[in-house]
Amino acid sequence: MFNSLSSIRILHVEDEVEHIELTRYFLKEMGGDDFKINSALSAEEALDTLSKESFDIIISDYKMPGMDGIEFLEALRRTGNDTPFIIFTGKGEEKVAMDALNKGANRYIVKGANPAIQCGELANSIREIVEKRKIRELLEEVKERYNRGLVEGIVELPWEMDILARFTYCGPQIKDKIGYEPEDVLNRTLFDFLLPNAKEVKKIRTLLENLARDPKPVEKISMKVLHKDGSIKKFETSVAPIFNKADRLVGFRGIMRDITRRKRDKMRIWKKE
Repeated sequence: MFNSLSSIRILHVEDEVEHIELTRYFLKEMGGDDFKINSALSAEEALDTLSKESFDIIISDYKMPGMDGIEFLEALRRTGNDTPFIIFTGKGEEKVAMDALNKGANRYIVKGANPAIQCGELANSIREIVEKRKIRELLEEVKERYNRGLVEGIVELPWEMDILARFTYCGPQIKDKIGYEPEDVLNRTLFDFLLPNAKEVKKIRTLLENLARDPKPVEKISMKVLHKDGSIKKFETSVAPIFNKADRLVGFRGIMRDITRRKRDKMRIWKKE
């Protein structure tokens, strides 16, 4: 399973050393070994660092000698670098905040009198932003696998559904898998095809409820599905959340594999042993 909290590489850009050290201290307290923090004392130094290595997220002060935080952000985006970006500054002006967000910053956080509280907000923002980015990267990987599969002729079944578990897309492979045409599946729910077993249904329902509360990719989920002819098929599927432009969860997608024969072969080996 994807671990959203492991090894988040952070570049902190701040011209005052004491602020760098204070922020590092509190982020390490809240993120532990998950946060790997590098620092730069100017935007120019940060751009040089970014030309040589990559980070999961950038935290930048706004008011700095030479290039300020927003100018740094603009220069970064001009190079094609889309690393998530947080302005973390003591200058709490609405105009500056709006300008930063319009230029592509992911978040604008104002430093306050209590650094522990502000760094707590910063740590939560870092985790949230990096996790959503990694989810999007996983979704792109799923799409790429499917598109590559169309060329290579794989038999895995791609699917999408809304948050009510109604299918909004199903690949043509479903005809071979469970006997239904894709149009027969659309707008019907996953539960219409599950084995009508209370334990099986409860397992999948609980899983979907948990994913709705805490959306994150899951690599392997097993389920029993009824074929149109009445036979029972066993499938394994990946699941990844789908977000709209407002970062609101709107559904799930994944790729399903038929593991009926694999399970049957394992059972035969177990019986022989």
